[in-house]
Amino acid sequence: MSRLRLTEFRTRNVRVFINCKRAVVRKFKDHTLFSASDLMKFTGCKHATVLDMARMRGEGPQPRADSEDAALLQKQGNAHEAAHLEKLKAQGRRVIEIDSGNLVVNAAETRKVLAKGLDVIFQGAFLSGNWGGWSDFLERVARPSTLGNFSYEVADTKLKRTPHPKHVLQLVLYSDLLAEIQGVMPEYAHVELGSGERATLRLKDYSAYARAARGRLETFVAKPEAIAIDRCQDDLGKYVTATGRVLKNGPMDIAEKEVADLAQRKSDLAETAQELFEAISLRREIKKTLAELQDTDVISGREQRLSAATKAHEVALRQVKVSMNISPM
Repeated sequence: MSRLRLTEFRTRNVRVFINCKRAVVRKFKDHTLFSASDLMKFTGCKHATVLDMARMRGEGPQPRADSEDAALLQKQGNAHEAAHLEKLKAQGRRVIEIDSGNLVVNAAETRKVLAKGLDVIFQGAFLSGNWGGWSDFLERVARPSTLGNFSYEVADTKLKRTPHPKHVLQLVLYSDLLAEIQGVMPEYAHVELGSGERATLRLKDYSAYARAARGRLETFVAKPEAIAIDRCQDDLGKYVTATGRVLKNGPMDIAEKEVADLAQRKSDLAETAQELFEAISLRREIKKTLAELQDTDVISGREQRLSAATKAHEVALRQVKVSMNISPM
């Protein structure tokens, strides 16, 4: 979960402002610099990217302040990230934290730290070409690279209870930037979910999608399209209220209820399936017992054993009577 950072740094007399919470397309040196947040925003609403481009030129409206809900989510996200960091330290992992402030300096420092082979790098920074930003965690794995007999994989903290497609965009971006440094593409990336579970994604399953999305953003910024703003607003109004809450009885609310209903039906079906399995198993045992009772060989064997037992009992009884001087009847 990216923390709120408003960073200013100068490179070749170019003044750049980066807000990692509400990232905006920005100029860096002689080209446009994008972040993972820019990419996620673009896939959700192209008009938001148009507004960011206008801000980059010193035009357009200023973004409105975050709602109380958004501020609360940001606070919870920061707490989730901090808790995971403390958990790693408590496990005895060798953790180093990169100061987040100057992206150029932080990216150079991250390169040096990666070569040292520590267990975890917190807030590792990347800057290459048109893309840059701060990752949450870089975790050492036993896979050789140009760094040595080890390499790193990206891990991010998210409050959601299941991975989201937007998470893939961020994880693939940082993994690609990491691959440039360590000379090998990570096999996996990870999400520490709000449920406490860890989701692991195989990157080759998602890389093509994420890279294509980055290409679309770069192309769009180079040659913006006309956006039907009113239609976007109308469509959004069908799903959420002005404060961002899910609209009651709207399409999203109905979909969420349907998903919950399907989940309950799945649970009920699983319970019914278990009951049927147990009933079938019991039926098989009963059929087996009935078959044994009706089997002539089994019946004959049982009668023979019963007859032998009866005779043995009679012999034993006579012996007891003899020993007690009791005349046989």
